[in-house]
Amino acid sequence: MSKNPLHGEIYWANLNPAKGSEQSGYRPVFIVSNNLMNKHSPVVLIVPMTRIKKVIEPFIIPFKKDDLILCSENIKLLNERDYKFDQSIEKTTILCQQSRSISKDRLIMKIGEFKTDRYANKVKDAISFLYSINGCRKCNFPMRKQGLRCKKCKKVHKQKCFNCNKVFDINFDFCPYCGKEVRKGWGK
Repeated sequence: MSKNPLHGEIYWANLNPAKGSEQSGYRPVFIVSNNLMNKHSPVVLIVPMTRIKKVIEPFIIPFKKDDLILCSENIKLLNERDYKFDQSIEKTTILCQQSRSISKDRLIMKIGEFKTDRYANKVKDAISFLYSINGCRKCNFPMRKQGLRCKKCKKVHKQKCFNCNKVFDINFDFCPYCGKEVRKGWGK
């Protein structure tokens, strides 16, 4: 096993023991921590993956087996060691609401990665939403990255430039993208 998995790689991991509704057992996990953390920390941040379930976007992200580049030699080793990696499953999900840190000792081996950054970007957006990284500064309700106002308390956080249509923080007097002056009083 590599002691330094990379962001975006998929590993077979042991998530036992678990409590309550946590994902448990041996399963694929998507590495979400950055490569600096992966190199120097004894833990990595992951999101578990499982067979298709009810999709609740952005919390659960579906994908197909065709979206992956699988490490066939490592999967063969897993099956020889009785880990029962099932390659026949065509549809799978990434369970972003189950994101957590685990010890690198729980990682058994790399089993693949996605063909494109599309899913890494979806996971990043989902985790930002789940952890309220882009949350309302007034009520902490989760907001989309490009959201202009909080759906719960209606506080305006961002504005859209009338000239270039880019979204930016409400505190700017000039658009940081095109330099046009912002119309005073908009959205306040």
